[in-house]
Amino acid sequence: MIYEVNSKKIEELIAESAGKLAKVISFLNPYTSASILEKLRLSKQIEVIKQIVNLGPITKTNIFEIDQYFSGENLLSSTLDFTNEYVTAGGLDTIVEILKNIDVESEKLILKTLDQEDSILAKEIRSEMVNFEDLIIIFDDEILRKFLTDIDFETLGKAIKHTDQLTLEKIESALSENKKSELKTIRLRLGSVSLEEVFDAKRNIKDHLLVLADLAEIKLPLVEG
Repeated sequence: MIYEVNSKKIEELIAESAGKLAKVISFLNPYTSASILEKLRLSKQIEVIKQIVNLGPITKTNIFEIDQYFSGENLLSSTLDFTNEYVTAGGLDTIVEILKNIDVESEKLILKTLDQEDSILAKEIRSEMVNFEDLIIIFDDEILRKFLTDIDFETLGKAIKHTDQLTLEKIESALSENKKSELKTIRLRLGSVSLEEVFDAKRNIKDHLLVLADLAEIKLPLVEG
């Protein structure tokens, strides 16, 4: 975070329009953005969230306005690349990070309200808030075993290169001895894998797991409405 946001400034921000709030808090750290969002009435929270998701390009003029709002100095604008006269801000990832830092009851109420107003957006947010490891854990061994028989083991080998022991044990418990041996061989053969490859593999498997969760009518952990 570039700006220092004290309690007085937060109170000022709360009174701003949803459009201005969306632009400003997209450039704050998620914890500070969450603390601001928590203080808004529900209808304004939803409006700000929708605007952040659809924020898109921010012009140099907008950034200068944000700088002036906070300090009168060009703090943010001096750190950004304006080769194309704008920067991209907001988006689904920004909202997900903010909601991860908001209190649980507010998060549930926001998602429940979004279910009614924009069910597609609510579903997209939920799918991003749950990760590969969360999804592996919620399935029982029988369902997971059937799922793993259809998964490319090279992709799975990359996905578990950086994961916790509990997730690894859960996967291995759903595999036959032959399949465990096959997975171990693939992991060794893969050697060092870049974090980008790991994240891509996890996202690939997570997308399949989300479809499976829908088909099995399994409630997602942490972010159920």
